[in-house]
Amino acid sequence: MSIKLDPRGPYSTSPLAPDGTLRADWAAMLVAFPDRFVIGSDQFLDEGADRLALARKLIDALPSSVARLIASENARRLHRLDVKPR
Repeated sequence: MSIKLDPRGPYSTSPLAPDGTLRADWAAMLVAFPDRFVIGSDQFLDEGADRLALARKLIDALPSSVARLIASENARRLHRLDVKPR
């Protein structure tokens, strides 16, 4: 599943609460299924810095092993990229 964070989007479905913290239900789901989520590949395309800041809040709120998967490793696996993280 692709996660897209939009400052103009509905907060009812966002992983982040209106105060910018990670919602407990989303945290539980992402930790339980870390190999099933990626940050949307169009998340940063011509949208300014707002979405990038929200994506960074989400990733920073996760345990490092989960954050690494969702931020990059799952996309590498799905797109069959042989590039190893540095």
